[in-house]
Amino acid sequence: DAFLAGRGNAPPEALQPAFDMLIPTWRLRNWTTFMSYGHMPIFVKQFTAILQWTTDNVEVPAEVFRVVARDLYQENRLIRGGMVLGGREVRLIDVKASIYNAASKADHIVVPPCAHALKGRVGSEDLTEVTFPCGHLGLSIGVEAHTVVWPAISTWLAERSASS
Repeated sequence: DAFLAGRGNAPPEALQPAFDMLIPTWRLRNWTTFMSYGHMPIFVKQFTAILQWTTDNVEVPAEVFRVVARDLYQENRLIRGGMVLGGREVRLIDVKASIYNAASKADHIVVPPCAHALKGRVGSEDLTEVTFPCGHLGLSIGVEAHTVVWPAISTWLAERSASS
């Protein structure tokens, strides 16, 4: 609340250092990698796109920031209870839908034990938890996403679509 006082939004210049602190050497590591592969045009294209995406932050509305920071991170209300959205308490035990819960082994933001905290907490009888051999970005946009993650999710969805 003190961080947001008088701001209206959480400014990107205040958020980026928080991401940088997760892996303090990430920028150095990126440029070291660039020095090794910078002669490859496809690498340069992908490198600049990812670098721009990971550093092009936008303002986050104050209330969204407050809910994520306080309710989810500090107080862990989604797991412990007390998470309220739209005036209603979110109760994981009420989730009955099939769930495919993907985590990435080398994720530095959502570590696998946190990503896989749903087991025994949701009401679904169809919970699939998978940990893929990649990092945070690799789960959605990396090489592994295209060759392993998305095909696995597609197969899982197809199996359930055929049975419904």
